[in-house]
Amino acid sequence: MSAMDVTNQTPIGWVKYWKPKDDWYYLTPAERQTYLDNFARVTRAAMEKGARLLGTYKCRGQSPWARFEVWEFPELQAVIELTNNLEEIGHFRYFAEDHTVGTRYERTGSADSWVI
Repeated sequence: MSAMDVTNQTPIGWVKYWKPKDDWYYLTPAERQTYLDNFARVTRAAMEKGARLLGTYKCRGQSPWARFEVWEFPELQAVIELTNNLEEIGHFRYFAEDHTVGTRYERTGSADSWVI
C-alpha cells in the first residue's frame, strides 16, 4: 500500500475557527434565514457523505476567534467540497475563518508515534 492509499483511508480532522464579519450584521432577518437554510443544506450534504461535526464551541476571551468547530471527514476531498459549497452560498462574505487540518493518528507510547 502506498503512502497515498493510507492517507485516503485515514480520517481528516478539521478545526474551523470563525467569527462574524460586519456584513453579517447588515443582513435583514429574512436574508439571515435564507443564509442559515443554505448553510444547513450544505452541511447536511457533507454529513450525508460521511462528515461528522464533533462539536461547536464558544471561546470569547481566550482567543481572537468567537467560535470554533471540530469536524472529521472520511477524506480530504470531502473538506474541499464543503469549503467550495460554502463559497457558493456566500459564507465567506459573512464570516472570517481560519482552519487547521490534519490526519488522525494514534499515539502508541513509543517515541516514533509522537513525532510527525
